[in-house]
Amino acid sequence: MAIVDQLHALLHDQGASGAEEQGLVDAPIVDVDRIHEGEQGANETWVITFGGVGDQGYYKPINGVNGTLAALFGLATWEVALCEATAWRVAASLGAPWSELVPPCVVRAIDEVDPRAPGSLVAQRFGDRERSLEALLFDPQSCLRCAFFDALIGNMDRRPANVLYEPSRDDLAFIDHGFAFPSRSGTMSHSDLLEWRHRLGLDGLEDREREALDEVIDSSDCLGVERYLGDERAEAMIARAKTMRARDRLIRSDEVLP
Repeated sequence: MAIVDQLHALLHDQGASGAEEQGLVDAPIVDVDRIHEGEQGANETWVITFGGVGDQGYYKPINGVNGTLAALFGLATWEVALCEATAWRVAASLGAPWSELVPPCVVRAIDEVDPRAPGSLVAQRFGDRERSLEALLFDPQSCLRCAFFDALIGNMDRRPANVLYEPSRDDLAFIDHGFAFPSRSGTMSHSDLLEWRHRLGLDGLEDREREALDEVIDSSDCLGVERYLGDERAEAMIARAKTMRARDRLIRSDEVLP
């Protein structure tokens, strides 16, 4: 499948999951500010401020992706943005609790950052959340749900840096899904949350997780993954879903599937 077809499929579906997502698609932009500048290994990231109520989002242009890092995860630079937005589309399709824990993300062109190419834009929601695994203590139930999501999408890079938590508001979000959806079912790198759930002996599936796996398996296009990312990545996700459903437990990050 050509990148233009994948991008068109994603753009066609964007905005269908509520006002917050629609705002990422078309809200006017009043300011852009680059962060992580000069940090070795980091993908280029910008804080985008929208008009109106002044909501913000994090933007990663395709041309700012670290190509070497992406290649280590088996991705082309342009695929990282598609994976980021596809993770949200999967969460939105599955509904609660995942649609509440994964912030909306779209692919959008922002000329003020790069007039030559688009990138991924994710809702910031609350700017003072800290990157912390304190969430394991204060909201373990949400972390268990995210561990399942990591296993499903094949998250290859779940670290403390992409778990955002604000104890005073009990606000939690799981971000940075650009390195996910491996093209082979046995290709995963690491998810701190998935390994934590295994160490607790809580790798058995719960009813809501079984329902989610059935939705993936029964979907005609793997909840859109086939159209957004291509056959191989969709087939690998279905293989993970079928394996977990048959074994009634989560797979591990490094588990090679049949």
